[in-house]
Amino acid sequence: MTSSAFPSPAPAPGPIPGPIVVSLLCRTLAAFREALDLGAAADADVVEFRLDHVARELLGPGALAFGALVDLAGRPTIAAIHGSEGFGTYGGSSADRGRVLAAAAGAGVTYLDIDAALLGEARLDGLATPRILSTHRELPAIDDASLDAVADELDALVRPGAGDLVKIVPATERAEDVIVLLDWLERRPAGSTIAFASGHASAFSRMAAPAFGSVLVYAAPARIEEPRPSSPLLASAAPGQLRVSHLRAVWGGRDGSQARVPGRATRLAAVCGRPIGHSASPVTHAAALRALGADALFLPVAPTSFTTFANAVRQHPRWVGLSVTAPFKLKAIELATGEHGAGADAASSVIGAANTLYFDAEPERRFTASNTDAPAIGIVIAEAVVAEDFAGLSAVVIGAGGAARAAVHALAKRGAAVTVAARRIEAARALATEMAASMDVGVGAADLRSDAYRDLRPDIIVHTTPLGTDGIGEPEVPAEHLRPGVAVLDAVYRPRETALLRRAAAAGAIPISGERWFLLQAWLQHGTLFQDLYAGRTLTPELEEAAQRAMGDALGRWLSGETSSQNP
Repeated sequence: MTSSAFPSPAPAPGPIPGPIVVSLLCRTLAAFREALDLGAAADADVVEFRLDHVARELLGPGALAFGALVDLAGRPTIAAIHGSEGFGTYGGSSADRGRVLAAAAGAGVTYLDIDAALLGEARLDGLATPRILSTHRELPAIDDASLDAVADELDALVRPGAGDLVKIVPATERAEDVIVLLDWLERRPAGSTIAFASGHASAFSRMAAPAFGSVLVYAAPARIEEPRPSSPLLASAAPGQLRVSHLRAVWGGRDGSQARVPGRATRLAAVCGRPIGHSASPVTHAAALRALGADALFLPVAPTSFTTFANAVRQHPRWVGLSVTAPFKLKAIELATGEHGAGADAASSVIGAANTLYFDAEPERRFTASNTDAPAIGIVIAEAVVAEDFAGLSAVVIGAGGAARAAVHALAKRGAAVTVAARRIEAARALATEMAASMDVGVGAADLRSDAYRDLRPDIIVHTTPLGTDGIGEPEVPAEHLRPGVAVLDAVYRPRETALLRRAAAAGAIPISGERWFLLQAWLQHGTLFQDLYAGRTLTPELEEAAQRAMGDALGRWLSGETSSQNP
């Protein structure tokens, strides 16, 4: 049976206010109450009580206390008790598992979540409570045939008219598999299925799943800020589960009391890098989309094969394009100039690296590459030195990757004499030689540990490596380079004030935050990726300023940890 042939699902047992399920995992019923009182599930649409540790309480005098918890939740609830089959810790008998779920049903939960393979042993016959018939098992492959086979098994267990749902959560660390899963999910009957992938590299599937028809998606609780000796919550055992605050932020937060939720008309873009957990792009672009009233998602993806992932989304018309970061910026140029490419803009062609890849008109949807790093670097340095032309100024670019290429282009294009400095002199020379040839200018190269580097007296310093991120490490910038009036741009924006910028300020140099660079390149990129969404609309200067302010505010919340993606 194919997924398109399934009967229409029974209506849900009652209105669900939204798709976000916050999972609470606690050792005692008292800890569940404490977690609810402290607001761990305050931004949830549905609360899941993971009962792995409280079976004895529920089978004893705790049933009444659990009923009070269901009432306290104040929204639809799910009861689940998982062992290793569902990333849980329950180790008791199947009979006791069934009795725990029966007690939860008696307490008034909205759904019972049960692994389909354990349904017979749990003996839930006679319980009218709707079921979430789930499976987290590994599949031989994530493809239509495997997914259809699992769905056939689960659909056969759905009780007509009972409001049951099927839940398929395959494990994968391949972002490419997630695209297959989402495409398959989109073809399922509306309101029938919960589906996303488990795994750290597939965490973005939880963000995207409702846009492809998933009835629910699961998130980790809100951060409990109140100082206390220990949290009532246990860490989630589900790989890739995101905090509810981060999920809301990627979706664009709330418009008044109405939460923004992706749907089947939502367009999609992604930032691709490896690793990608450090990226603030999803929340900043989400803020701009909300400010401009656009229905789109911006997802963080760490593909195993960038080429495979990019070609997969190119074939789906709801995807508008990709933001590209390390180590895929050179690969983006290859795609734009390859078999399915429409070309690259002048800057990215000269630089040999692109941070933006978007699709031209259907049906071809060919790749087009552009680079917004370079113009952003030029603008923020011009603001600092109060000059559009850098002729007569010398500059040092620290690093030899894609961002360094953009910096060399931006500086040399405005007339500066540029030297590339790196720990591997071979990498510095290769980049300098390539950029000199493509721009027909002289570009120097230096070893960061050499006297020749120390003897330089730059007017502009651009640091493009990850050193300094989260306060770890510091780029090699001699004190002699940090003089009054020297412009110092640090690409690192977490923390906002890096050790390099503090040293620059103390020496009387002009510190330029990576935050400013990041926000400007992101805004330029936003207009490129989502140009079709804004076509025909008049984006006034006031609207654009509001969108850019929203991006800055969102970045600030992300840097403060308020919308962190990390689970407890």
